[in-house]
Amino acid sequence: MKMRSFKFYLDEAFDSLIKNKLMAFASAITVASCIFILSISFCIAKNINYALVQLNDAIGLSVIISDNLSSEKINTLYEKISSIPYVSEVKFVSAEEALEELSLTLEDSAQILKGLKDDNPLPRSFDITLKDNRFYSDAIESLENLKSDGIANIKHAQEETNILLSISRIIHVVSAVIILSLALISVIIIMNTIKLAVNSRKDEISIMKYIGATNWFIRWPFIIEGMIIGFIGSLIPILISWPCYDKLVVIIYEKIPVIKKLFEFEPGIFIFSELAPIALALGVMIGIIGSFSSVRKYLNV
Repeated sequence: MKMRSFKFYLDEAFDSLIKNKLMAFASAITVASCIFILSISFCIAKNINYALVQLNDAIGLSVIISDNLSSEKINTLYEKISSIPYVSEVKFVSAEEALEELSLTLEDSAQILKGLKDDNPLPRSFDITLKDNRFYSDAIESLENLKSDGIANIKHAQEETNILLSISRIIHVVSAVIILSLALISVIIIMNTIKLAVNSRKDEISIMKYIGATNWFIRWPFIIEGMIIGFIGSLIPILISWPCYDKLVVIIYEKIPVIKKLFEFEPGIFIFSELAPIALALGVMIGIIGSFSSVRKYLNV
């Protein structure tokens, strides 16, 4: 595309937006509503996943090793646990390391716990990291099958994890339905906006065709117009949602201090640095689909 042609397309697109500013505004607001719902659901889903990571860090998934298991059998058990498809890392924790970790957790009782060094009651264990929290139940089931190999007990947070995963799935489904509905409405409104522009330029388009303008030369201003509407419509909710999210997190921490002791919200910079390109790409795509469909349907070129 030549720079002169691109400037022409851009000028035509902005002229059309100004002429049909009310419909363009309605289109941008509808796209913004779609992206705003996406932002909310994305923030909730990311924080549920973040909570799962914190939950698993706090409670974890670990197996208690039988007291009478020899070093050789412990190594064999280690290999079997590591070979489970859902497991990404296995760490052996000796009784001494377990006592040291407990001392760090219970600082007020550190002196009392020092007296247990000569008669340590804590068992040996394996701390397990999973590839994905969705495999939590499958991993526990696989570990249950290894109990005869020297696993005395399995420490996990399966019930809490399942609840959070169920909430996450519900939010994903509901959000997807709402986003798809709003995206469809956005496409229809953008199509109507482009249709108005096409109808107002019928004579000009006929002249352009008569002097040899190609179909794409005529289509590009309308496609760029749709892209601008989609971009603006997706940019607005991101610019609003990000500071609102950060402010809301601060308010929740201030009003309900116990929340921060239970779990922390994921920082906005991490959420929106991932969300922003997705939202902008979706907005532009909605604009392209709406404008291209409208031109194809209503523009006789």
